[in-house]
Amino acid sequence: MALPASLPVVEIQGPVFRCHRIQYGYRYFGKSAAGRYDDPKKQYGVLYLGATREAAFAETCLRDVGGTLLDRQFLAARATTEVAMDKVRLAQAYGAGLAALGQTAIISASAGYDDSQIFSRWIFDHRDEVDGIAYFSRHDNEQLCIALFDRAAPALKTPAGAGGEPMSKAPWLDAMLDRYRIGLAP
Repeated sequence: MALPASLPVVEIQGPVFRCHRIQYGYRYFGKSAAGRYDDPKKQYGVLYLGATREAAFAETCLRDVGGTLLDRQFLAARATTEVAMDKVRLAQAYGAGLAALGQTAIISASAGYDDSQIFSRWIFDHRDEVDGIAYFSRHDNEQLCIALFDRAAPALKTPAGAGGEPMSKAPWLDAMLDRYRIGLAP
């Protein structure tokens, strides 16, 4: 695949949202090659954010496609943080940006990650040096998500020690469960 000479770019500024494991905190830029847009070479890290709380929740909690119950232990191990973020430049991997990138929505919606990780590497290495990738959630395609490359870490303005609020006690949890028609496992 050949990328265009210039990438379709969208600029996004916070607040944005992150649902994360409490043990890692919200600033965890993963290098495990286990996430959709992780670097397959494990050289740069990626932080996953939602432009809305719904986007962050959907990407974190709705991974069991067709599942109707969310495990309480899963929630207890996670927190949510509202993140202040300066304006970042992201490759637009949705809408008209997909055609410009030579992609289809499958790049963000497939169950496998091989192609999306290679795509991430191409975007990271592109001469436009964008801060990450903007895409729509696989689990709620009305919700915008962000895969932020670690080189954009200075754009995050929420204090590094901010632990966020426990997801299991979040005042908005019931509304999310209703929105996505799921319950809590006993």
